[in-house]
Order: sequence, then C-alpha cells, then structure tokens
Amino acid sequence: MKNKVFGVIIVIVIVTVVANLVVSYNSNNSICNYYDSLINECFTGVDKAELKYIIIIPNQGCGGCITYAEDFYLNNKCRNDMFFVFTSIVSLKVLYLDIKIRTENTLLDINNKFIEILPNDKIIYPIVLFIDNGKVKKIEFQSPDNNILDTM
Repeated sequence: MKNKVFGVIIVIVIVTVVANLVVSYNSNNSICNYYDSLINECFTGVDKAELKYIIIIPNQGCGGCITYAEDFYLNNKCRNDMFFVFTSIVSLKVLYLDIKIRTENTLLDINNKFIEILPNDKIIYPIVLFIDNGKVKKIEFQSPDNNILDTM
C-alpha cells in the first residue's frame, strides 16, 4: 500500500513539473514573440543582423540595478551590437541631463511598450534581450542575484 501511495505521489510531482515547464516555455515563447514584433515595429532603421543585445532600462524600480544599468549604458552606448531602450520614464528632462542620450542606438519608450507584457515583479529590473538574426532568443533580468550585464 505504501508503495502505491508513494508511486502516485511521484507521478503527481512529475506531471506538475512537466506542466510547469510547458507553461513556462509557452509564456517565455509568447514574450519573445511580443518582443520580436516590437523590434520590427520600432527598429526600422536598425541593422538587425549586427544586433546582439537590446538592453531595456526602466527609469524607476530597483535603484541599485538601474544605476548599474545606466552606468553600463554610459560605458557601452557606442557599441554597434547593442541597442538601448529607456522605459518607465519619470522625467525626460532629468533623463537627458543625467544620461546624455545617444540617439543612434537608444529608444525612449514613453508608452512603456517594452515592459507592458511583463509581470509586475519583473518590470523593476533592467532586461537584456539576446538577439540572433533579428529575433529574440533569450531574455534575462539584471537583479541583485543576477548581474547579467557583466557577461557582455
């Protein structure tokens, strides 16, 4: 009897794990598709074959993460393989004064399109979209536990 109960519990755990992986994959896949359509809509003059990363930096949220991402922008804004999107902007004037925007590879997302699909607990972190042949292949979040910007 104990073996049957244990077997049923194992099956339930396996089914739950597989179901969560499928839901996670489909959710991530739909987010990638959403970003792919945004890239096609917003980056019409950008050579997508050269593009490897899109870094989305919210103007409000995790203070340390955003400050780190803004410093990353200042040090990397001339790279041709990166495009930057500032979103959740509190003040355009302050952003222009603090950041010295480079318009060739920076987009100001005043309608917050680049974060509207994300869950609320994720929109406070900078986001890195990994691009391959103009398509989003992977999404990572900069956070206190994941310093993804240091890997680029």
